[in-house]
Amino acid sequence: MTTSDTLAVVPFMCEVSARLQGNTAGKIAPRRAVKRLPEYLEQAEVNALLQAAPHGKAALLMLLQWRAGLRVSEALALEPSDLSLDTDRPTLRVRRGKGNKPRVVPVHPELQAALRAALSFATLPKDSATNCTHQAERLSRRVA
Repeated sequence: MTTSDTLAVVPFMCEVSARLQGNTAGKIAPRRAVKRLPEYLEQAEVNALLQAAPHGKAALLMLLQWRAGLRVSEALALEPSDLSLDTDRPTLRVRRGKGNKPRVVPVHPELQAALRAALSFATLPKDSATNCTHQAERLSRRVA
């Protein structure tokens, strides 16, 4: 039996001892982890990150994550057919989100402008909405 096993038994033994003595109020509550509120960046901090991006692909990827709330894998899997930018309420479709579930996400005006610029900047392969250079390489975690 290890030290941690021995220490794990102590609260249980105290509770058993209290019950044997007829003291039901002596129950020891399990220790719970303290939940901390999530921390997030302010707009000025995000703008500084976008300005420091090494290239346009990385900036577009960060903008997709910030303005649309996409995970890296979701942003990398975007295709031009997933974008609906010319409607009064622009959206993008995440085909395989968390749990393999599809969802539709509204597009922020700043993200809409960036996506339009990326789509008009280069002739994109049909399978890559986040590729915003003239090269035909697909954006990956390594490139970002």
